[in-house]
This record gives sequence, structure tokens and C-alpha cells, in this order.
Amino acid sequence: MRKMLVEIGVVDERPDLRDHELLFPADESTEAFLAKAANCLSLKATQAYLGITRTHVVSFLAHGLIRPFQRPTPDISSFSFERGHIEELRQAILSKANYCERSNQESSWIDVMQASRRANCSLAEVMQLILDGRLLDVRRPPGEGGLLVVEVDPVEVKNLVRRDALPGLTKSCLERRLGISDKTGTKFLATGVLPTVDARHPVKRQLIKVVPYDAFGAFEREYILLTALARQLCIAPRKLRLGIQRTNIAPKFTLKENGSDVYKRSDIERLRGIEINF
Repeated sequence: MRKMLVEIGVVDERPDLRDHELLFPADESTEAFLAKAANCLSLKATQAYLGITRTHVVSFLAHGLIRPFQRPTPDISSFSFERGHIEELRQAILSKANYCERSNQESSWIDVMQASRRANCSLAEVMQLILDGRLLDVRRPPGEGGLLVVEVDPVEVKNLVRRDALPGLTKSCLERRLGISDKTGTKFLATGVLPTVDARHPVKRQLIKVVPYDAFGAFEREYILLTALARQLCIAPRKLRLGIQRTNIAPKFTLKENGSDVYKRSDIERLRGIEINF
């Protein structure tokens, strides 16, 4: 309480005085503040009131679902929360949920905690979807008053929290498009055959490297892999490599340095009509 009073300027910071020696004006603003403070919940009491964990409280704070009455120190353990505000949030969420008995036939419906895990998002994000009315149907068992018993459709949640599509090809997609192995794909990217940019995965949300679509398109227009050319001509890659070597055409990127022999399409086009000795 002393830290709260100091923070709002009701009393001065007086380390030389003990709590019972501090004096402050008993005006209306101070009385209103004390009335609110007396009705506040501690962090643990807030967790119990909403039926959530400390981690969830941190997430709720970050998303603006709740706000502390006072922040005496940066440590969340010292935060207090207005009971009225916490109850308002609880009622707002529960009022969006229809009473519904659990049914074995509706196994797709799961509680909000499980839904957040499946959608790779925070519980606060699921709660915000409920508050915003973006979920078509929200349920809760009769007689249950905690937030974690609220049930939603995980597929609906996942679709709503999914972020923007990636701006390029992931490594695995690149390998499928080029028909190369994981080892070759790793070497391709490590040696800069194709440029990469950092992007956040729309579902998993971690940062990953992708090859921009325009860069990949430009690469395909300018270059061709030996393995792709061999498939087109129905010739073994090693045999085709030896034949091209005899024409004095060198690959732009090599198997040894980059994981695969890659030729400029313009160089390969010059071989049209030329008899190659395989």
C-alpha cells in the first residue's frame, strides 16, 4: 500500500519514517483511491479468480485484456488488479459462450487452452477472438464458471490466427520444386546460389529463411540443373555431364562447391543442333 501511495503522489518517499508514521490528506481523491485499493486482487488471487496461470496473466497484460491497478515494481508479483475490472472481463467472455452439454459425437470441440496450443497462439489471442465475436460458436458446460472450460472449434481458431502467407519458398518447398535432396538444398542456400530472406511462419510463427518467389522465378528462367536437363533428355546425369564438358561449356555452379551442377540456359541453347559425343 505504501508503494502505491508514493507512486500516485499522495505521500512522499520518506525512508526515515515507518508506515504508521506517514500522514496523507484525507480528501475525496485519496478516499476513492483507497476504496479501489481495498477491493483489489493480488496476482495469485487474480489467477484463482479467472482460473488461469501466471503465464496467462502475463499474456493477458501484453494483449491489453487486463491492466494492473498499480505497478509498485517491475516485478509482476507486486501487481494488483481491480476486482471489478477482472469480473467484467470474466463475464464478458462467459457471456459469449452458450451452455452446452459435452457430447462424444462432437469431439472436435476442445477447451480454449488446447485450442491455443493447436493453433500455436496464446490463450489471450483466443480470448480476444471470443470478445471480438469472431468465433461463430463458443460453448461452456453448465455450472462451470472458469475461463479455461470455455470450448471452441480449433479449426476456426487456427484459421483466424494464421498470419500472412510466406513471401517465398521454404527449403523443403525449394527442394521439391527443383527435385534435389536435402543435402543439396542445404548447400544451395549456404553458398548463396539462391538468396534468402527472414520471414515468420504463418502457423508456427518462428522466423525461418525463405527464397523470395521473384528470385526463384529469375533463377529458373536463367539456369537449369544438370539433373533436370538429364531428366528431360532421358540421359544419365554423369553421362550428360561428360558430354557437355567436351563442348567446353562449364557450369555456373558446381557439384563440388554448390551441391549440384547448374548451367546457364543460354549456354545449353547454343548446343542445339550440335552433335555431342557421349
